[in-house]
Amino acid sequence: MKLEEWLPVVVDLLYYTLQTGRGRLTLGEAYSNLVPVDLDSRDYFLNNRIKRILWVVMTVLVPLTVKKGIKSEMLKRVLEILEPLNSIFFYYSGKYPSIINRFLSIRYVRRLVFKIFF
Repeated sequence: MKLEEWLPVVVDLLYYTLQTGRGRLTLGEAYSNLVPVDLDSRDYFLNNRIKRILWVVMTVLVPLTVKKGIKSEMLKRVLEILEPLNSIFFYYSGKYPSIINRFLSIRYVRRLVFKIFF
């Protein structure tokens, strides 16, 4: 039972390290024909190793650290509001599906659009 709460974290870390960390598309990205693009450098996100590693660490470990480490109830409530608020903006604009992507300025574009414009 003690390992049950850590199992999703280990699985996510392993999956994202093997896929994104090695420069490959995730199953969802490949299935939907989306390519992650780094808007800062206007380049294919998976070309930048440091940003890939940072994305994996932030996607898996930051939510766990925030959930376990925050003692303030007010701050927990603010963070609980931020994720759905980001989802609202994502569905409205089609940009940044997560707060981590917003922070790292990573968007998803169709593979055809990527080949034409980037």
